[in-house]
Formats: sequence, structure tokens, C-alpha cells
Amino acid sequence: AILVWDIPNYLGKPLFRALMEHLAPWVTGDTWLHGYIWSRREMPAQPGRYRLASDGRLAVTAGSLDKCSCPAYTQSDLRTLMPQFSVARSTLLQNGVQEYLFRGQGRSRSASW
Repeated sequence: AILVWDIPNYLGKPLFRALMEHLAPWVTGDTWLHGYIWSRREMPAQPGRYRLASDGRLAVTAGSLDKCSCPAYTQSDLRTLMPQFSVARSTLLQNGVQEYLFRGQGRSRSASW
């Protein structure tokens, strides 16, 4: 599993693509990637901080109260930037964040390891 959460929102397309190309050798059909993509015009100027709370839920602390423009990557953008993955699930959250679960497109690893 790869957890990118909201980091892609803070990467320009060339850096986003480079990150995915760096990960490509390890992506198989067994690989899952979870991320949050802002869909509004603005987003926090810095990424949030994520941690597991004692009750097992994900706790998020805002990275910044300041705002910046949002790249608002579309599914078409994501297909181009991350060809190693396909969208398995997508949900628009109330705060304007699109939650994605992607599945790797590479060959599955052998169960022998």
C-alpha cells in the first residue's frame, strides 16, 4: 500500500509524474495507492498532518490556515500522470476533497515469497 494522501496536490505535473515513475518498478496488480485530491479552487497552503488516533481513526491536523490555488487534478489528469494505476474507487467528501483508491496495473507478485 502507498499512502500519498494530499501530497499530489502540492506537486506540479512534472514532479507528480516523476514520483509515479520512481514508484513504477514496485507497482504490481497487488499494489494499492490511497490519496486525497482537492477539487475546489483553493486549498490549504501546506499539506495537513495525518496520524492514527488511539481509537483507530485517521486524525488530520491542518497544515496551514492560509490558502493557495488548487491544481484540482481530474481523473483524466490522473490517468495521464499515473498510468501505473487505475481508479478502483472515488468518493467526493464534504470538504471538497476527492478520495481515491487506486489499484496497480503491473503483474501480480508470486505468492511464493
